[in-house]
Amino acid sequence: METPMRALTLLLILAAAVPAERQLITFRLRSDPRAPVRGWLESFTEDTFTYRAFGGRKARVRWDALVKEDSHALRRKVGLELSEREKKGLIAGHRLYFKAGGSIDGLLVRVDAGKRHWVKRFGALIPYPGDQVVKVEDVEVKDNDVFSPDELYRRRLERTTPQTARQHREFATHMERVGNFEKAREHYRKAMIIRPAWTDDIAPRLKDLEALMADKEAAELVRAARKSANLDKNFKRAREKIEQFLRDHPGRKRQGLAMLDDIDRQQHEERSRRFFAVKHEEFDRLVDKYVLRKETLRAAQNWVRVDLPGMVKKKTIKRLGLSEDEWAEFKEAESRATPHRASYGAGSFTVNRRAKVGKSSSKVVRGDPGVWWETNRNPGSRASYLKAYAAEKLPQLFTVVSVRHTDCPMCGGRGFTKHSSINPLANGKHEFRVVCRRCYGAKHDRGVAYK
Repeated sequence: METPMRALTLLLILAAAVPAERQLITFRLRSDPRAPVRGWLESFTEDTFTYRAFGGRKARVRWDALVKEDSHALRRKVGLELSEREKKGLIAGHRLYFKAGGSIDGLLVRVDAGKRHWVKRFGALIPYPGDQVVKVEDVEVKDNDVFSPDELYRRRLERTTPQTARQHREFATHMERVGNFEKAREHYRKAMIIRPAWTDDIAPRLKDLEALMADKEAAELVRAARKSANLDKNFKRAREKIEQFLRDHPGRKRQGLAMLDDIDRQQHEERSRRFFAVKHEEFDRLVDKYVLRKETLRAAQNWVRVDLPGMVKKKTIKRLGLSEDEWAEFKEAESRATPHRASYGAGSFTVNRRAKVGKSSSKVVRGDPGVWWETNRNPGSRASYLKAYAAEKLPQLFTVVSVRHTDCPMCGGRGFTKHSSINPLANGKHEFRVVCRRCYGAKHDRGVAYK
């Protein structure tokens, strides 16, 4: 017992002796991936890092000597790399849908006694009347749709303190894109000091930026264009302002074209988001309307497979004014929205192979899909069934994100229910089992998440 205790004491002493800013790290080397290495991070550069082992030994290691996933994870930890989510500038936020149609993205801060929804957008708190908001959805939103340029800088600085030339350049390009020109200039200069070899690349950017800052009218024009694109989603106005900037400053063509490309990218992302929102709205509206008709289950499933895809496509194209090519392009794009969910509910047995389906007999209880549909006249559960069915049967419209099974509430996921008899049965026992009359042996309700 003495040796482990002595080792633990030594470890605690070493931990106490290490400065607070050092980070405890664990990684694997490509030469011996089965033996994890642990120690305290001392320093790092673009190419290498230095760590101190628990025994006091100090070593320098190249990033490319690590197992690939460990290298990426550790570089993200120290701020040399950004995660895919951080690269896209995504944060957890909200989407508000309105009675009059349309929606906005932001960060819902609070709902006051007057039911006003206070949403943070572009650094400002904006109130929206509660009686006009029909739904609030948790979604991922762009950080520059929520925070001001100064707030974006402080948030990024909290995650990592730039030390290398690459980090300073990334800080600079990000700050220039969101309109924080002072911080962009500061980090461009630091990047050139740390790595003079990058001067030929950074110097022209810095020159354009300083010229823009010297021309206050042009700087305000650029900031207004970014605000129109980020906050108001008025891309036409944003393009007009940048085109005016190009006319007034023909010598800054490269800078202006880069801003136009950025606005085009934002517009495409917004149109893609709007496409998925409208597609789902039209899909829900068509299904909710259809279930009010007195149709058989077979007819409803046939309608979903044959008629529904064309109807959703036609209504979405008409509402957004899309061409066939744009429909195909947006349909193949990846949606960032929260997945929609639907469940077959009590009708899960109709699509589950384990269920006993067919005609019942005196000994075996079986489910009849047609009878279940006729007796289950609740429009909400019927609509949910058809939406789940459509999500799985129409890959040309939807992408299934996940399928979740929950225990049948009647049998608890066993597939049968227990009953008692007053008189003893043939086997001498009083208890007997009956196939669950809700799930018919399927055991679970099937739920589908789709985009």
